[in-house]
Amino acid sequence: MVTKNSLKAVVIDIDGTFIDDNEELPDDNLSILNSIIEKDISVIFCSGRMLQSVEKFLETNIGKVFPIIAYNGAMVKLNDQIILDKKIPSSLASSIAREALKEKHYIQAYVNDELFVSEKSEKSIDYARHSSVTFNVPEDFLDFVANHEPTKLLIIDEPGELKIIEEKFRKRFSEVEIVRSFTTYLDIIPSNTNKGMALKILCKKMGLLPEQTIVVGDNDNDVPAFRVAGLSIAMENGTKKAKESADLIAPTNNNAGFAKIIEMLLSENYF
Repeated sequence: MVTKNSLKAVVIDIDGTFIDDNEELPDDNLSILNSIIEKDISVIFCSGRMLQSVEKFLETNIGKVFPIIAYNGAMVKLNDQIILDKKIPSSLASSIAREALKEKHYIQAYVNDELFVSEKSEKSIDYARHSSVTFNVPEDFLDFVANHEPTKLLIIDEPGELKIIEEKFRKRFSEVEIVRSFTTYLDIIPSNTNKGMALKILCKKMGLLPEQTIVVGDNDNDVPAFRVAGLSIAMENGTKKAKESADLIAPTNNNAGFAKIIEMLLSENYF
């Protein structure tokens, strides 16, 4: 556990953490965020979302610019500069996409921070709405992936089915990282990529130590960041792995748990 007055930055996941299940930002969360900013505490947003989706969320809901870790650590932006931009080799991405489509799984690719889907469907439409982005439908999705290097691939399916897909793809494709970012999302990202590794890179650029950060999240993809942070907090609505890996548990995202746990830490002078 960190000592009091040692935390210098708050690292915030968005879905399932900072916003509620209706995709709304609780007033209490926004209020406590402004309190953090007023104290000159650094704020970093760390998400599995694509970069443009995080930026649109911040512009719409907060109206401020923050350092961003996107794509579960494959891309990092600081002061209008991309300081990390990892990609999946096209041949490998093509093999993964081909296997997914062969098994009739819905899959989409992210290239140059744009979304490309294998088909226009309820899944692609729902995802685009959730992320506040538009999507493109290549004439030949496999050919498109074979000629580009995606930042991320994403398979969307029901939780039970996704577990089976995750196990199968982990065995078949050891050259990438495969992690859940949402109950129905299976993220496939470049090798040696995660939120924790990206946070260490970003902290170095910002003149911070990872142990001076507090990380708040709810899902398996947050665990690598938990492991490098000075203090890790999982939401009560989080996954079993996230909660087992965290130092503290916050109330649920539907109960403004982010605001409640940060308010407690502020009152006890951890910042």
